[in-house]
Amino acid sequence: MNGTLVLQTIVAMVLAVLTYAVVSFLVGGLLTLFNMVFTVLRLGIIEFMAVIAGSAAGVLAARAACDNVLRAYSERALFVMFAALAVLGAGFEFFFVPLKWEQIISYAQCATVVVAAYSVFWKGEVF
Repeated sequence: MNGTLVLQTIVAMVLAVLTYAVVSFLVGGLLTLFNMVFTVLRLGIIEFMAVIAGSAAGVLAARAACDNVLRAYSERALFVMFAALAVLGAGFEFFFVPLKWEQIISYAQCATVVVAAYSVFWKGEVF
């Protein structure tokens, strides 16, 4: 790897995390609000669907942002970053948060991030 590719990969990592955080928060929040207003589903189901959709949309938006802003970066390094963050998040939930049934939502979010990042960054395909 040359110096330019390394620098652009580092910039892509920062950009991807920020884009993921903003988009997943917005999509998850809007879906939760929409579902709470217009449906009679249980709140846990609404939260589960919003987290899954928000995570997938966040990873897709991160790929789009990196492709639009940067010319060349290591996509596989971004997958490794997303996978490491998801594993760290799941590990934190497992070891430091009291065990409750609602934790399945956090684990589902971590799994969605890994699957979406694998599809988008490792294989280079969009769902």
